[in-house]
Amino acid sequence: MADSRRDSMKSNEDSITIEEIPVGIIPNWLIDHFVNQAIDPRPISKGGPPKILTIYANENSRRQHMSMLSDIGFAFDRTLHHTLESLKSSLMADLRIPRKISLGPSFDLVLHNFCSERASNLSFPLINPLPNMHWGEGKTIALSELHTFLSKESSTASWDGPGMHSFIEILRDIESKTGGTHPDFLTSKILEGIEFAGTPFTLLDIDGIIMLDHASPINKSDQKLLSAVSKIRPIHQLTYPGSYRLGYHGFQLVDDFPITDTEDLPKWIPRHEISNHKDAPTIDRVFVNREEQSFEASISIARGFLSEEPNSTVLIIDPSFEENQTEWNKIIHDLGLPISGLKKPITHSPLGHWLHELANIGNGANSFSMEKLRLLAVQESLSPFSPFHNEDDTGDISPRPNIELLSQIARSEHILGGPGALERWMEALCRPSKKDEKGPARESTQWWIIALASSILPLLEKT
Repeated sequence: MADSRRDSMKSNEDSITIEEIPVGIIPNWLIDHFVNQAIDPRPISKGGPPKILTIYANENSRRQHMSMLSDIGFAFDRTLHHTLESLKSSLMADLRIPRKISLGPSFDLVLHNFCSERASNLSFPLINPLPNMHWGEGKTIALSELHTFLSKESSTASWDGPGMHSFIEILRDIESKTGGTHPDFLTSKILEGIEFAGTPFTLLDIDGIIMLDHASPINKSDQKLLSAVSKIRPIHQLTYPGSYRLGYHGFQLVDDFPITDTEDLPKWIPRHEISNHKDAPTIDRVFVNREEQSFEASISIARGFLSEEPNSTVLIIDPSFEENQTEWNKIIHDLGLPISGLKKPITHSPLGHWLHELANIGNGANSFSMEKLRLLAVQESLSPFSPFHNEDDTGDISPRPNIELLSQIARSEHILGGPGALERWMEALCRPSKKDEKGPARESTQWWIIALASSILPLLEKT
């Protein structure tokens, strides 16, 4: 039994190899292989290039290299380029695991209701020892975050803290009722599927997997997944060199020495020279007297790179980018470069601004003030009413405010806004003067305020 286990461990180690590469972009030999793989569909047994699946460190890196390959002009198979998360999604589909449950506010509310109900039945005796004891949202959030962490570290089975066993039962119950898979259980279900179902379709016709440098550490559940995948198809890791103790070295799935001889490379890896790390990146330090000078210095250096190599990429890292974003945008625009990915608050758009005004008209010291009502009345970007409010739009009475009437009532009744302002508006509009010549206008204005308040009823403060 022990010999069999040692043989299995040795086989697994042989299926994972490590090669150190210089820090920076992916090696040229791998880019050349991507091109050869795209233009030559023959399998390796018939003289074609090996079919290699690549795992990137993150989605941004994957998209950057997808864009670079697209610019070359060849059609390539995107299913051979993954991150760990996208690989999980592909394996989930291959193994016919139920769809992943989307997490968000709605799911959080459902989860909290389940936990609250179970707490009233004493499912959490140490956390909530009384049936009528209030179960706060903080307890649900704490258990959810703890379960996510334990799942990533593959430690849920060994955890003996209070509440976790009942919480897992709740998640399983939600899975059965929704017919989905909670993200915390996805990796474990993939591991079970690989063990019993065999080779997934995603890994069926590939010769090997190249795993680009990943920062250390990777959570234990992902390590188990990659270890299981390596038993199906070999994995060749490309890691950055550096101190293991300080965390500079890339993550290694196995504790083994990197390959230093080309002859030791796996047969399915394209032949190339092994880096000796002498071509490490050059680091130059430029001192400036004031922080403002760093903008000009950075752009000057970037302009120098771009003038020498127009197709090169320059990355500028600013620890205070949020505060300096306006300055950077101006400088980059002056260089003639396009600016993308700008994040503007939703309130900067007309629709977002008026939606914000509508949502907040009933709150604060100026709630339902004359000024706020006037602004909402004259704007044309947002219609706060449902269609049924305008059914009688052709008659004398329709949900439209009379600004002159509102101003007159605000002055005579001294309505400034704040708590109770809505009630005072309604009382004033329901109390016409003896010589009321604005009967239809008064009723239309009253209808408009009622419709306005009804549209934001869940947001109004209870008084």
